[in-house]
Parts: sequence; C-alpha cells; structure tokens
Amino acid sequence: MAQTQTETPDSDIMNFLTKKRFTKMIEENIRLYGGSYIDSIVDLCEKNNIDVEDISKFISPVVKGRIEHEGQQLNMLVGEKGNTLPDGC
Repeated sequence: MAQTQTETPDSDIMNFLTKKRFTKMIEENIRLYGGSYIDSIVDLCEKNNIDVEDISKFISPVVKGRIEHEGQQLNMLVGEKGNTLPDGC
C-alpha cells in the first residue's frame, strides 16, 4: 500500500516502537556515535522524523534516570542534595 499524503514517516516507526525497542535504539546510538542519552534521543527523533515531545511515552524508567543524572551533571537540574562539584573534584 502506498503512503498517502496524510501519513508521515514517523507514523511507521511509532506503530512498532516500544519502551524496550527505543531503549535499545538509544543505547546502540550511544555505542556507535558516543554522546549523551539526551543527544541520542534528539538524534533518533530527528533521523526518524519524530517530534521530541511525542517520544516521552517510550522512555523507560532506567533511561529517564540516566537523563536526570546527565541533567544534574550539566547543572540543568538541581539534585536532591543541591548543587554538587563535578566528578573528579
């Protein structure tokens, strides 16, 4: 069946995407290209024409924790104990 104009490339991937599959995609992207979880998610969304705001339901609790940790390390979030020194200090 041919794609109609109302279908978008992201509709195909959204039909098969699960938390487990998306987690594997994120980790594979990091393994191949390096970078952070945040960067990997943005990259995967751009490559697959998915709005970043639509992907939250596919982020596993483990990945959410890693994103939160990255955010704290980048001073994007305040940790439970407040601001901390960077690792290695």
